[in-house]
Amino acid sequence: MEYRLSDLISKLRIPVPIDLAFNENKQLAGDFITAIEAAVKLQKAAGSLILEPAQEAGLNASMTTIVGNYLSHWGTGQALAFSAPALQGVMAVIDTYCDCFTFIPSPGAAAKYYKSLSQKS
Repeated sequence: MEYRLSDLISKLRIPVPIDLAFNENKQLAGDFITAIEAAVKLQKAAGSLILEPAQEAGLNASMTTIVGNYLSHWGTGQALAFSAPALQGVMAVIDTYCDCFTFIPSPGAAAKYYKSLSQKS
């Protein structure tokens, strides 16, 4: 989970605090999500957010599932109690969350990540 969120932050060039960027803690998912959400809110307030309304709605829907089903257990060390199907479900939601930051450049082409939250490519 941390890998996917860290990769998303890198691809979208989302700024993170220096202590987060160099933190070696393996339970950074909550901090990564907070950084992503803050960047989205900032770009939206500035009027330069490139995400479509459906993508923004997808972020919120995915976040509810991720926070409710996983982060609350991950931070307390209870993630081992999850069954394999439950973990696969959470991973699918993380993929859906990351997909909210993609676009299809032309019909039939593969989805690409936005260059940033304010630029397509």
